[in-house]
Amino acid sequence: MIDMLRTILTAGLLIVGAHAFAAAAIAQDDKDTSEETERAEVPEALSAKLEGLNETELDFLLSEKALSFAERHDILFTRFANKTPEAIAAYVRAMIRVSNLSKFNAETDMAAIPLNTESGGFNRWRLPRPKEFDTPRSPGPININRYFGSGPKLGIQTFLNLPVAITPEDLVAGQVEVAIIGVPLDTGTGYRGAAYGPNAVRNGNIYKGNSPVEPPHMHTMVSPTNDLVMVDYGDINVDSLSLERSIGHIREMVRQVAAAGAIPMIVGGDHSLMYPDAAGVVDV
Repeated sequence: MIDMLRTILTAGLLIVGAHAFAAAAIAQDDKDTSEETERAEVPEALSAKLEGLNETELDFLLSEKALSFAERHDILFTRFANKTPEAIAAYVRAMIRVSNLSKFNAETDMAAIPLNTESGGFNRWRLPRPKEFDTPRSPGPININRYFGSGPKLGIQTFLNLPVAITPEDLVAGQVEVAIIGVPLDTGTGYRGAAYGPNAVRNGNIYKGNSPVEPPHMHTMVSPTNDLVMVDYGDINVDSLSLERSIGHIREMVRQVAAAGAIPMIVGGDHSLMYPDAAGVVDV
């Protein structure tokens, strides 16, 4: 009887899943059709600033493809309000570059992995955010604390309340010696949850404040933040459907930190991180 109920339940779930998949496919077909016909209207105040775009760039900006970068065109146009025509052109070209690099590349990607290589976002998870999308700044670590000597309970959480660096140029300019990196990976273990490790460490009980003078640890009599230049280097993204693809990207990012002259300190994540962490350092 139990086996019969289990069979009936499984069959029912398969039918429900098939209907849901079919409905999603129909919705996607409708969306693809609309993408070919809809075209946004350019606000009059913005028209002159878009004259420097070529036909391909303008078509991309006004099509549904641009909505990968903003929920609506009016939101995207608002971002352009205070930009120069040159900055707008650079922004649009960066959008096109991200869209092209997000797609499957037969020369560099592992086609043997049973994933949907036709997806337009096949590589988007591992693309760095284009600098053109952000306010220009000089390279170097960024201290995101407002107050000079606040305690550990205040501010935006980072590893040990450290300054933030997000590019190799930041590490080099700041002469960073230790870069703490989160890797939210748990597809290499049978029990999920380790991916929340980096944020748990950032948001846990941290006793280091933001004072430029830090007393030594009472057990070791060492103050690492006094003796070393340390930063929170953010997180390394992973492909939640492929451990194999994630491992390659993690190794590349760890190698990037080591090549910049900093010691990568990894906060995971599951035990499969040991290989790309060690390999990335050995590469350098």
